[in-house]
Amino acid sequence: MIVVDAVFLVLMIDPAATAIVRGASDLYTDDPNLGKYLKGTSVTLRLIDDLPSPPEEPQRKLDL
Repeated sequence: MIVVDAVFLVLMIDPAATAIVRGASDLYTDDPNLGKYLKGTSVTLRLIDDLPSPPEEPQRKLDL
């Protein structure tokens, strides 16, 4: 169905296009396939899985 394919294409390209137009330096996503839409641009694709994990215990417990 052409309409479904067109909607899917817009949803796939939209984050990449928005990053390019808004002048972003990085695009954080969990979709590695967006990289093909960023080729030839200055936007770097960063995968969320590659982000460092938060600290184990960011706040110390109080002894009450």
